[in-house]
Amino acid sequence: MNFKGKVAVVTGGATGIGRAIALKLADKGAAVMIADINEKAAEITAAEVLEISGSSAAFVTDVTNVAACEGLAQATIDSIGPADFLVNNAGIAGSPGWQTRSHSTEEDWKQTYQVNVIGVANVTNVFRSQMTERRSGRIVNLSSIAGREGRPSLPHYS
Repeated sequence: MNFKGKVAVVTGGATGIGRAIALKLADKGAAVMIADINEKAAEITAAEVLEISGSSAAFVTDVTNVAACEGLAQATIDSIGPADFLVNNAGIAGSPGWQTRSHSTEEDWKQTYQVNVIGVANVTNVFRSQMTERRSGRIVNLSSIAGREGRPSLPHYS
């Protein structure tokens, strides 16, 4: 596949799977917006993408905040063009400290739902309207196998 001249937005694109997706899209020629709450890591990944595809940007984004998602959409247009692809990859396994607890807390449930469900809806709604106007675009939502094969220590995530 050749994505030359296409613009992709990857939420949670600074590290892990999101970073790998961003780099692969760049390798296929896409300009990539790295959307992540981690500013420093987003800028590093955007610089790597820039070296590969020649066009990239980073935008600090909290997907649970609609205004931040709207800002991401506008920043994408302003810096690399309107999005052809949206990859909803941002996600969390729980609230801070979840790894050290033997059981889920109410905050784990709330934060995980806000990022992993509401965050996907927020970003999708913003970009879907732009894609509908242009009558072009693709949205890819990622999820975890944990949704089918839960873990006793992560019921809020599964």
